[in-house]
Amino acid sequence: MQRVQDRIDREVALGWVTYNDDTFTMQPHDTLVLSTGDDETITLPSVAEAQGKIYTIVKTAADGTLTIDHAGDSVSTGQTAAEAVASDVELTHADNFLCLFSTGLHWITLASKIGD
Repeated sequence: MQRVQDRIDREVALGWVTYNDDTFTMQPHDTLVLSTGDDETITLPSVAEAQGKIYTIVKTAADGTLTIDHAGDSVSTGQTAAEAVASDVELTHADNFLCLFSTGLHWITLASKIGD
């Protein structure tokens, strides 16, 4: 039992979250989220609260859609706010992921695998 608690403590300290529910709102310390369920929505923390941090969200389930809700903050596909994505991001396949950086004003996509 202590080994399990040690692993949980280590994962919390590193910001790991394994998630399997319909909705989940990330906190600023949740820097790696593994989504194991079907048809889920994850809401990013406020871009201002997340300033300077990198967040990675991974869909591990083969079925369903994982929607990443940016809660009204802009998500850029490049380095400028002009490339902001207005809609939420949907991950539809196992091993799809999105890695984001918060500038404090915008989310910038560092890496992603979306779709096949």
